[in-house]
Amino acid sequence: MHLEGTPGQRLCVCTAEPATSDHDAMLLLGMTAPEPVTRPDAQTARQRPAQS
Repeated sequence: MHLEGTPGQRLCVCTAEPATSDHDAMLLLGMTAPEPVTRPDAQTARQRPAQS
């Protein structure tokens, strides 16, 4: 699927039957993915009380 506003990037979804070698390989691949990065400004905004 092409993502609008992100030239050159695509979203791909893959599945595998549980208890197969393909499923095991996908689980291992998922373990190698980097942790999501939270922007400091987004985290700070959640911690600040709302101002009126």
